Amino acid sequence: MRFGLEVIEAERPTRILSRLSGDFTGTGEWRLTETDQGTEALLDWHPLVQKPLIRFLTPVLRPLFRANHNWAMRRGQEAIVPYLQQRRAAATSAQGRACSRRRSASG
Repeated sequence: MRFGLEVIEAERPTRILSRLSGDFTGTGEWRLTETDQGTEALLDWHPLVQKPLIRFLTPVLRPLFRANHNWAMRRGQEAIVPYLQQRRAAATSAQGRACSRRRSASG
């Protein structure tokens, strides 16, 4: 399966609208909201399958497609959570160093 994704609108930092092309067509819209715990990301995704064979087999293969999607999402989460934790730790460390420098400069 091949597809392209093009950003067609962006309202930084809260919204990204994209268009799919290729074996899938359609749109996807990300809504990003700042919360006390970080950023909440909501994806409203409307893909359409263009390959006739896949479209024909979708009713039969839906459980397989769903299982594959869930597997891919778990893998993505397993990769992104440690990455985000490292970034948060680095940012917290940098903030701590900046506070220490300000205290020693004023002290």
